[in-house]
Amino acid sequence: MPDLPELGFQHLDEKAIVFITRQMSGISKAEVRFVGQHPEFEEEFLNLLLGLGVSASFTHLGRVAPELLRMFRLQFSGNRAVITVDRTKPLMG
Repeated sequence: MPDLPELGFQHLDEKAIVFITRQMSGISKAEVRFVGQHPEFEEEFLNLLLGLGVSASFTHLGRVAPELLRMFRLQFSGNRAVITVDRTKPLMG
């Protein structure tokens, strides 16, 4: 993996990038649900997915129930994923 500054990521750390890269293996479409508003983070996250060859659509949620304990909640069905993202939570809870 190239250095993070070379990739231009400032809001995604290396651990999150590695985690998502591994999880998206074999995935071609993702629906991303962002909890709250974090525009710079959201843009970088969507760019990461696009760089991995995953087409993505997104929505914003005010809250989710049950509340996320980790930054990412992933659900898979075939080659599709639903990713719920709460930027304020730790990567691993």
